[in-house]
Amino acid sequence: MVLVVYLFLACLTLLGAWALIAQDWLREQQAQDAELAAHALANSEFLGNSLREANDLLNLFDLYAVSVPNASIQHFTPLASRTLSQRQRIAAVLLRDADDRVVGQVSGSRRMPHLPPLPTTPQDYARAHSSAGTIFHPPSRADDGRSFLAVERTLNASNGRRLGSALAFIGSDTLITYLRKVDTSAEDRLSLLDTQGNVVLQLTQGKPGAQTQFSALPPPDSDGTVSIRFEHAGKPYVAAIRPMREYGLLLAVSRPADVSSPDFLQTRQRLIAGALSLILLLGALAWLIQHEFRRQKSAHAAVARLNASLEERVHQRTGELEQFNREQVAFSYSISHDLRAPLRAINGFAHALREDSSSLLDTQGKDYVERIYRASLRMGELIDALLKLASISRSPLSLRKLDLGRMAEEIIDDLRKTKPDREVLFSHTGELHVEADEALMQNALANLIANAWKFTRDKHPARISLSGKVEPESVRLTLCDNGIGFDMAHARHLFQPFQQLHNQQTFGGTGIGLASARRIIERHGGQIEARSSPGEGACFSFTLPRRARVIRRRQAP
Repeated sequence: MVLVVYLFLACLTLLGAWALIAQDWLREQQAQDAELAAHALANSEFLGNSLREANDLLNLFDLYAVSVPNASIQHFTPLASRTLSQRQRIAAVLLRDADDRVVGQVSGSRRMPHLPPLPTTPQDYARAHSSAGTIFHPPSRADDGRSFLAVERTLNASNGRRLGSALAFIGSDTLITYLRKVDTSAEDRLSLLDTQGNVVLQLTQGKPGAQTQFSALPPPDSDGTVSIRFEHAGKPYVAAIRPMREYGLLLAVSRPADVSSPDFLQTRQRLIAGALSLILLLGALAWLIQHEFRRQKSAHAAVARLNASLEERVHQRTGELEQFNREQVAFSYSISHDLRAPLRAINGFAHALREDSSSLLDTQGKDYVERIYRASLRMGELIDALLKLASISRSPLSLRKLDLGRMAEEIIDDLRKTKPDREVLFSHTGELHVEADEALMQNALANLIANAWKFTRDKHPARISLSGKVEPESVRLTLCDNGIGFDMAHARHLFQPFQQLHNQQTFGGTGIGLASARRIIERHGGQIEARSSPGEGACFSFTLPRRARVIRRRQAP
């Protein structure tokens, strides 16, 4: 499950990074299109001005040839000299006669000592491109290294006779300088195309390479700048093409499509690095979760094995305890039956001696017989108390809602009937409602109240009080009296069977009552304690759960 979640999050991270990169790439393309469109607009203005000067000059020559009778090509040289100084973008003008022989050359402010190679054969003219009566020759380079674009116009007389032609040379170096000024990329190329997509002129800031061929063109009716994408030599290109309808040309600024801005490359690298870091972090977190899951699984398995072992041991100990209880019950009944027979014999013979043979005994003998008789009676009481204490641990609990205040009043009323002459003041306050076994709680409360009744016999009046205080899950009950009290140094013997802190002959009792009370309270999940001082009375404080579910939870282990 952890692996599935990790793979899902990793895929989600990669998809998110890819979406961001794609979105950034789309913005980069839009910015690139806008940049190329701006370059195309600026270059079309600059190149248009250069071509406009050349076209105006050639139109002037064409008008002169038609308007001057008997004009010859040699007559154009003075006209070229006068007009060339006014056109800064034209480097030189070359005049050729009808046989394509050079008959005149005029340079601008900067002379052109070396002309570039000129087209002289039909094959060379085949490589030229014509538009609206103007022939655009491919760029050529002079001996001094300068590159020029030659624009040629045929000159005809008014009668249609061909006089020759005039060529205006535009320095392409000025265009390259302008490319650098507008901050274009070294990969950018400026291209002039005819309407069929043939390249008339192509310039670049970098080293000249293979001429870019445009495999896609904008629609013929487009007026503004159009962005296109195409492939050339297996490499993707993007271009902004702007029509120059005045000359029947298209101006294109193109660059390889994989030329991206540094910001985009840095953003892409950061996104990829961030996505990989997040995937690694998720992987480490998934490994830790899986490791913790395996550790918990191993721990649960160990706990399960331990629980199984504990259950087996509990079952074994329960069996041993049940066997012990059965043996204890058998032992108790065995003691009861085995001891009662001789005890009855002792009691019977002592009674017979006292009734039938008392005249044969002296005073000391009668005293001995009386002691034997009383000891046999006490022995019987001890056997009954021992059996009753054993039965407390074996009897099942029958839990119900009890009012200990009412139960205590009934016990006090029964004791008053045995000693109607005693003045005993009893009171109860606080929360005295609990869920407990009625018979066992009657036994425990009767033993505690009987204990208080017994040790307050010399008090006039005797005072016994029962109070209750609610705690989070239990009720704390306190039974106090103003009896003779006891020394707390001997309090550890107080709840032990057959242990009495006061003289048995003076106060009587079997020493089983408080032990029975403690065992009953502990069976209900509570605890009992006592505090006292000699002559200051005693207080027995014990807790009982308010609800039966608490008792069951505590009995579960």
